[in-house]
Amino acid sequence: MDRLEEELRKFALDRLRPLGRRLKQDGVGQGVVAAALIAAQTGMARYRQSRLTNLPREEVTDTGPHCDVSVGIKGGTGGIELPASAIPKARFIPKKRGSQVRQMIDDDDRRQFHADGYMVIRNVIPPNLIGNAVREIAAFVGADLADRTTWYGSPPVLDGIVPMHHAQSLWDIRQSPNLYQVFSEFFGTPRLMVDINRCIFRPPADRRFPKISHGTIHWDTDPRGPTPASVQAVVLLSDVGRDGGGFQCLPDVYQNLDAWLGRYARHDDFDFFYPGLNRWKTIQVEGNAGDVILWSTRLPHGSATNLSNRPRVASFVSMQPCGDNAQLRESMKNWWLGKRAPDYWRGLPGQLDPEPGAPAVLSDLGLKLVGLSSW
Repeated sequence: MDRLEEELRKFALDRLRPLGRRLKQDGVGQGVVAAALIAAQTGMARYRQSRLTNLPREEVTDTGPHCDVSVGIKGGTGGIELPASAIPKARFIPKKRGSQVRQMIDDDDRRQFHADGYMVIRNVIPPNLIGNAVREIAAFVGADLADRTTWYGSPPVLDGIVPMHHAQSLWDIRQSPNLYQVFSEFFGTPRLMVDINRCIFRPPADRRFPKISHGTIHWDTDPRGPTPASVQAVVLLSDVGRDGGGFQCLPDVYQNLDAWLGRYARHDDFDFFYPGLNRWKTIQVEGNAGDVILWSTRLPHGSATNLSNRPRVASFVSMQPCGDNAQLRESMKNWWLGKRAPDYWRGLPGQLDPEPGAPAVLSDLGLKLVGLSSW
């Protein structure tokens, strides 16, 4: 092993070793840490084969508070064409000895997704994971949930987007068996890769801060483009009623997208992130903490104006079927191990690079979703 590979191996082990000591004291999780250590060593040894370290790494500045599935994930999987037909009917429900597995998506959910471009799956994430995530997100933005005066510390340009990616609580949500089950049923396959995405903390609209927490409608990718549609998702970490700043969308435009684009998006200067839809009458999706909203990338969507008296807290999480993209898998491992945002999402105000602390502890499922273990 050459000098560079040895340095990378040492870096990986140094980052993971504190987890082993901490969990050994607690008496839990030692098997998971051991698996991660072994996987990290294996991943670093593969650098000789992939020569990923010799590839140029272009630093790309984030151009806006997008929440789309990352371009890396979509590029590595080839994309999934969703709106042309109903989502796959095949369901993946792993059998567990002595227990029944809940079916997460039913036929009504599928019909709604096909007709309106979105679906809501209820009670996916358990309360303990929700509470941990809310605390870590609030701490990141310096907010005390009991003190409204602390809710407005983030730069207005973020409009509620929290550039935090690697908190343990976020990884616990990403590797939640229930959430994995949702995407497994959606795509009809158990072989998935998770996206490394970010969070939302949107306080109530306040006239002292006129640029935040007002409603927007946009697409995250150009709906005219040749790239097949994919699926996006958000996990609700707080209850959201009408006018609570939650997810809103325009199913009418989705249902007549080609006609709409032909009328309003014929010119080269069409801006899909600012398409002029903010005054259109939207559907606001209400939900409770633990619910998950999935929507097609062809659905115009955004966050509603928060007229409530509480912040809206949420986390963007998505998964896609695994592709055979070795470079993407290595990048995913490096982002997790180094606690860095994906290259294409760096540059937002307040983002820490890298984020402090040791890498998140991954379960056996989490190791597979990142690409550290094979399916």
